[in-house]
Parts: sequence; structure tokens; C-alpha cells
Amino acid sequence: MKKNYLIIVLPIIMGMLFFASCEKSDSESGDETFNKLLGTWKLTHYTDYDNEGNVTNDFDSQVGTSYYTFTYQTYENDPSEYLCISDYISLSNNVSSYKWYWTYSNNYIGGTMVSGEVISVNGSQLLLKKEFYDGNGYQVTTYVKASEPEHVFNSGGGTSGGDTGEGGGGTSGGDAPYITSFNSTSTKTSITVKFMCSERPTSATIKYGTSSASITASSSIAGKQVSATVSGLKAGTKYYFKCTVKNQYGSSTSDEYPAMTNY
Repeated sequence: MKKNYLIIVLPIIMGMLFFASCEKSDSESGDETFNKLLGTWKLTHYTDYDNEGNVTNDFDSQVGTSYYTFTYQTYENDPSEYLCISDYISLSNNVSSYKWYWTYSNNYIGGTMVSGEVISVNGSQLLLKKEFYDGNGYQVTTYVKASEPEHVFNSGGGTSGGDTGEGGGGTSGGDAPYITSFNSTSTKTSITVKFMCSERPTSATIKYGTSSASITASSSIAGKQVSATVSGLKAGTKYYFKCTVKNQYGSSTSDEYPAMTNY
């Protein structure tokens, strides 16, 4: 009887140990990824793909220098959200720092400024994947580990500090928008540009040109995205684009970003 008891019980015990081991491994894996995300990352590169996985655009970050510092500190006393500090240094060396939130669950970063599926993260590089809003493909953003910069929180305007970008103009109660990313797609005679903003703008202006951005294009606003398609361009030619965005709290103007028509 004792022998039969062991035959019945041992497999159950082994199975319980196996599942416990799996659960512990999964938990440790999640904790390990979370811990690897902590610290400061510098945005360096964008790669766009269509829904079949083909590269449609590949370019270095052209938005000045953007740093994101993930911390274990809670955001506004909410234990489910952590504090993320965003530092933007424009090409003219203007510095602006903002406080946002970030979360991590099931290999996905959710946040005010940085979000996406964690493709890989190690001691030197972080890759995030994010679907395009229109459903036509996705973008992989590359970040490299960096030293935390000195934060410069501007006066006036909510948790993030208010005054934003080079144009500034924030007032108490909210935040003026500023450009956080730039994306372009080209044909031989046209370029479509998309600017993502930190806040939803109420008005926006996109300008372009071959030596500097001086010609006003017809643009549209969809949430935090401002876009424009410019046609009738010369093939194999580099153009420059900039965007001015505004809401009730102020305005800002981006740096000029290059985009080139196809040959």
C-alpha cells in the first residue's frame, strides 16, 4: 500500500514543482527585463516596416537629442505608474526636461512619451516596436544606454514643467506641445512627413524647402500627429521640413529635418 501511495503522490509533487519552477522563471524574466529598462536611454534611430516586414524607411534620429530616464520612483503617488524623465536638447542646444509616467507589463512599455513592445534590451541597447496609427506597418526605435543628463525643468505648466521646445510659451494649467519624432516616406516627386507631438496641438504649420524650410505646405492634425504631403518635387533632391505647433498653453517650432525624394 505504501508503495502504491508513493507511485500516486510522487508524480503530483513533481508536477507541482515543475509548474512552480515555470512560474518563478517567468516572474524572474519579467523582473529582469524591468530592471534592465531602468536608467537613461538616448534615442538614436528609426526603422519603418510595412505589414510584410519590408523596410520602408531607415534613418537616424533628427530631432535634436532626446533622452528618456526610466526610474523606479512612482509617478504622482500612483504605485502602478513610474516616473519617466524626458530631456530634449535641440540642435541649438536649448534644453527642456519633462516628467511623464511609464508602465511595464507583458513585455510592453506604456507611457506618455515612450511606448512599445520590448524587442530586446541589454546593457547597451533597447529596441521598441510600435504599430503605426493607420495600421500600415510598424516602427522600430533604437535607444542606446547613456549617462543621465542634467535636467532643466522650465517654469509654469503642470507636472511636466509647461514651457516646451524652442518656441516655448507655456502657462499654468497645462503644457504647450513640442515635436517628439519625425517620420517621412518618399516617391520620386513627393514626400509625406509626419510629426508626433507631446500634446495635441490645436493648430500647426509645416514648412519645407531645398535650402531651408520656408514654403508653407497644406497640413492636417490627427490627435498628436501633424502630417503633410508635398508633391511636384524634383527626384533625388533633399528637402528640409519644420513644424510649428500650438495649443492654448503655448507654441514651439521644431528643428529642420531632412527628407529626400527617390531617384
